[in-house]
Amino acid sequence: MKRVLAIDGGGIRGIIPASFLERLEYHSGKRVHELFDLIAGTSTGGILALGYVTPPYGKTAGELLDLYRMNGHVIFGSKKWWGPLFRPKYDVGPLERLMDKYFGETLLSKAIVPTLVTSYDIHLRRNQVFKSWETGRDMRKDYKMKDVARATSAAPTYFEPAVLGEGVFVDGGLMANNPAGVAYAEAKRLASPEAKERAEQLTTKAKRLASAAEERAEQLTAEAERLASEAEERPEQYTPGYAVWQRLHAKELIAKNVAEVCPSGLPRV
Repeated sequence: MKRVLAIDGGGIRGIIPASFLERLEYHSGKRVHELFDLIAGTSTGGILALGYVTPPYGKTAGELLDLYRMNGHVIFGSKKWWGPLFRPKYDVGPLERLMDKYFGETLLSKAIVPTLVTSYDIHLRRNQVFKSWETGRDMRKDYKMKDVARATSAAPTYFEPAVLGEGVFVDGGLMANNPAGVAYAEAKRLASPEAKERAEQLTTKAKRLASAAEERAEQLTAEAERLASEAEERPEQYTPGYAVWQRLHAKELIAKNVAEVCPSGLPRV
């Protein structure tokens, strides 16, 4: 798992990462889910993360950018006159209708790439990370994307908490407003043991080949130095045609060598 996208929270400021990713899609010619191996989000970033992985092809970055351009005033427009002293500041109805429009009845397990979204359970007082790849282990945890989007974006004093099963969830920013750390930890866990073992094998093999190459290089260097030394001592042997000349004059060379060893000639047997 090489490429991880983490989108933090910030309410209407989600238009900033949405704009950046829209440009990224434009210049790459690919959808966001095609560019990353894992997508993580918190709060408004969680809504974006879920949008990019909605089947069958994921929503385009332009569609999700329009969510803020066209609907920001709707989500944050219906203030309650008695809030925020006694009730949340905004009516959650428009947000829930918008989530239903964008995600419908799609389940988290249908995410087209591994996706995680953070939240906090105020009933059980614990952090909650919704993971698309773990829903198969417990079907009770396979929530609808629209409900997960509500859970991660239920900012205290702004929107009512989201009730899912036995949990009562509020904004994931209470746990990790920037989900990069959570995403990194999960990406490491998702790396299969087989992949790790293969990587270790390749690393060992690469080290062995590098060692062998270094040893061979040393041998070749020593051989080159030896030949260079011999060439300096006997340059005539390393000139072109010397071997041919040596074969043609073998008889004369033998006689010369014999004369040097035995000046009086070879003894008769």
